Amino acid sequence: MMTTRKVAMGVVGFAVAAVLAAPAFAGLLGTGLSYNDGVRPTPWEGTTTFVSDEDPTLSGYVEWAVFEPGVFPFTGYEPTEGKLAYVYQIFSTGTAAISNYSVTIENPADNIGKFIDELHGVTGDQPLDPMNLYPAPGGGASWDFDGIVQDGSSCGLVFSSERKPVEFDSIVVNHGAYAVAEPIPSPGPNNIPEPGTLWLLGSGLGLMMARRWFWRR
Repeated sequence: MMTTRKVAMGVVGFAVAAVLAAPAFAGLLGTGLSYNDGVRPTPWEGTTTFVSDEDPTLSGYVEWAVFEPGVFPFTGYEPTEGKLAYVYQIFSTGTAAISNYSVTIENPADNIGKFIDELHGVTGDQPLDPMNLYPAPGGGASWDFDGIVQDGSSCGLVFSSERKPVEFDSIVVNHGAYAVAEPIPSPGPNNIPEPGTLWLLGSGLGLMMARRWFWRR
């Protein structure tokens, strides 16, 4: 009886370990690595829904996240060195097929791209070439598609920028109608700190703490 019980407990333990060891298909969200600027209450990741006022069959949502330099968690795209990676994935819930997604950009950005990372659950329709990044101000990043159908999605859509994110807008198109998806992140007017600046700030804080500790002795 005890042997049977031990075997059963061993099987349960093995199953739990297998689940914990399996890769997490979190997509863009829930990686634990999204950029935190210390100003926004939460890290820069989220989901934004959209529906067209002129054609309600154009509907869905955008998952988005921003990753700081050196911590991009996906394969298939190499962010510009020293810059943030802005990532988006479009999901269609309506019957109108999505033919374009564009993020409004008012500040410098570069290295527009796409990626598929099956390990992290980032899959879907790939955009057509060329992918366009129009000059700021008044520009945008734009991806065209053959048509993302209902219950489908795009793959990862991405570009790089040295500017900190701010909340802005984006446009989803289905050939004859459009929908606004907002807020989503777009490069703002302020640069991220240089690595050297971060080191100096950290050193300064360390010296202040050491000085306080010394005088309290």
